[in-house]
Amino acid sequence: MEQGISVFQQGRLYRRKGTGSEYTGDYVTEQFYFGNATAGADNSIAGAVTGSKIRILSYSLSCVSAGAATVRFYSNPSATVHPISQTITLAANQFVSESSAFGLFETFTSESLVVVPTTNIVGVRVTWIYTD
Repeated sequence: MEQGISVFQQGRLYRRKGTGSEYTGDYVTEQFYFGNATAGADNSIAGAVTGSKIRILSYSLSCVSAGAATVRFYSNPSATVHPISQTITLAANQFVSESSAFGLFETFTSESLVVVPTTNIVGVRVTWIYTD
């Protein structure tokens, strides 16, 4: 395995630091966000860290208004630059969630994570880690 790969060992998520068979890296601290995302705007979820990527472990979205909404996650503050997720379509009052211990998608190096609903206000919960 290569350096920088994450793995679960004894119930904790570690980043690989060495080249041997043991995962001797640091324990990774999960970060959390929840709030409402405004339609048509870059809604910042996580700030950029120089030299790191933001790996999304889970998200949940809920359409909090009477109308439908579409949502997409982006890497970078400008929503037109780097889409990193598929377009997620929500019916009125619908809830959707997805998770993976090893990550669903990640930003480009040194870029922030934003979410942009195209219509209506969307409730957002995200769990992520910073990784190499």
